[in-house]
Amino acid sequence: MIEALLILSPVLFSAIGVPLRERAKAVVTTLGTLVSALLATLIFMSGQEYVLEYPWIRGLGLSLSIHVTGISKVMGLLVSWLVFLIAVYSIRYMQGDYRPGWYWFMFGFFATSMLIIVYASNLWFLLVGWEGVGLASWALVGHWYRDERDKWVGDERHVMGTKYWWTPSRAGLRAILTVRIGDAFFIIALAYTFSSLGTLDIFGLRGAEWSALSGWALPLLFLFMIMGPLTKSAQFPFHEWLLTAMTGPTSVSALIHAATMVKAGIYVLIIISPIMLGALSVAPTVLTVFYLLLVLGIITAVMTTVMALASGEFKLVLANSTAANLGLMTASVGASGVLYQLTGNYGAAAFPIAAALAHIIGHAVSKASLFMGFGAVIHEAGTRFIYDVSGLYKYMRVTAIAMFLAMFSLMGIPPFLGFFTKEMALASIGIGVAIYSAVLLSFLTPIYGLRLLGLTFLGETRTHVHEAPPLMWAPYMALALAGIPLGLMWPVGGEKAVEETVAQYLRSAEVYVSKVAMYIPLLFLVLGVALGAYLYVIRHGVELVGGWRTLWRVAYDRFYLPVLYDRIIGGGFAAISRALYVAVDVKVLDAFYHRLLPSAFGYLSALFRAMQLGRVNLYIIYIMLGIIMTGIIILLI
Repeated sequence: MIEALLILSPVLFSAIGVPLRERAKAVVTTLGTLVSALLATLIFMSGQEYVLEYPWIRGLGLSLSIHVTGISKVMGLLVSWLVFLIAVYSIRYMQGDYRPGWYWFMFGFFATSMLIIVYASNLWFLLVGWEGVGLASWALVGHWYRDERDKWVGDERHVMGTKYWWTPSRAGLRAILTVRIGDAFFIIALAYTFSSLGTLDIFGLRGAEWSALSGWALPLLFLFMIMGPLTKSAQFPFHEWLLTAMTGPTSVSALIHAATMVKAGIYVLIIISPIMLGALSVAPTVLTVFYLLLVLGIITAVMTTVMALASGEFKLVLANSTAANLGLMTASVGASGVLYQLTGNYGAAAFPIAAALAHIIGHAVSKASLFMGFGAVIHEAGTRFIYDVSGLYKYMRVTAIAMFLAMFSLMGIPPFLGFFTKEMALASIGIGVAIYSAVLLSFLTPIYGLRLLGLTFLGETRTHVHEAPPLMWAPYMALALAGIPLGLMWPVGGEKAVEETVAQYLRSAEVYVSKVAMYIPLLFLVLGVALGAYLYVIRHGVELVGGWRTLWRVAYDRFYLPVLYDRIIGGGFAAISRALYVAVDVKVLDAFYHRLLPSAFGYLSALFRAMQLGRVNLYIIYIMLGIIMTGIIILLI
């Protein structure tokens, strides 16, 4: 009962708040998230692990299964408390909004859907939360349906004939359509798995007899299965929807980018990775799926990190940063299969999976704080563009301190939590040529982090603003401060324990890395901090010239991928649709139903009217002809 209340509290309380006034809606929904967080804490501290099952579709043997295990307890604790803090922030941030009922109900619905994903122990039940999160994300990303100019993402310009700005309604549609591509493959994979093995129980599939699926059927099945997580977690080439999803309220951005929605994809990859490892032991071809995760994760991480360096909007920098860290987590899951194939050791494969889960936590705590804090900057300064503000530390000191603390954790600076979790993730992909990507990420991340901090809070003050209200800054300050004690406790013993863990992992993977090589990413982190501090703290920005400006422009235009997606693919699809409309609807269907049939009936009507002359002798002839024809037909039969 307590588990069901934990999951359902947010949506139940938000439903109770529907008929209430705006303030009451906010308070009631926030209380629902608090109840969920307290129950998650109670379950986490109980120390018990168990599985609960409630019958669902008896004919198919399906049940609503909840697993309370180590991974779900940790993830549930993280999700529920972050949702509560974001709800507290939303009370003041969304005050006076023109759609409070829509926002608060969808907020609770979103939270419950994510908790279903976290605690579901079979993939059918997980799919319920999975689709709920997708629906709620569309509703919240497109929340400001009036499409006011200040709610757009991007600046008002065209690149190669493509609009480079996105309205909330357009971004919401873009998000759900992109995610639905992967969901379709995901559902097909679940249906095929159930028809082949008769179960979708997560723990049961780990010991399934995969040898029944021979050849390339098994890797193809897992390829379909990971398509859902890849699109949900915005991995290349599906990352674009995440960047334009910034049209929603900042609280929604924090919700999507911190521990819900995009992290749902990584979480599903983590829980199905042991299943794929079990299949890998009987079908080596499954290794291609792990390599795909590794490669796509690295591509996403590097590409979006470079784009973060050039982004001109607060939330776009943070969105690119989210995609980059999601790529790092995805690559870690992919590395688990590669290491298992190299060593035949499940211990070696377990470290990258643990690293991905750890970095979910480290990234979520800092990123939720950053989104809420810079959302407060946007709220107070009245602009979403970085270059419109400067020197805000003078007026927003509490926010500035919180943002520096949270960004230091995101950059991976010790002793913040982000340092330990990021080092684990970077170490997990440090095999072969992937070590170069780890080095590059270590170098570039502090540059865009210090760029955002320096241009916003330091330098000459140009804009007079006010500090955010306490109800807004309290949640993101709490999360920013939490990064320090959590970092000191992760793991117990601090840096030495991480060093020993990484060294043991490298030995188990039979990869020789010297002491100096182990600290190469840390060395480049220091270099990145030094360069970022020089460019954006000391000099407060520099003007690029020559080839550097060309490279910046390519990154600023997001490698022209919106041109590919919106103009070439989207425009091409629209052109094909128009051609089919003309060829099939107009030329065939319309011609048949609107011209041919009416003309034929008109001709027949005229013919029958011509036969009705009112002469009895003609009617007798018609009757005789009918009798003769009927007799002939009877004789022929």
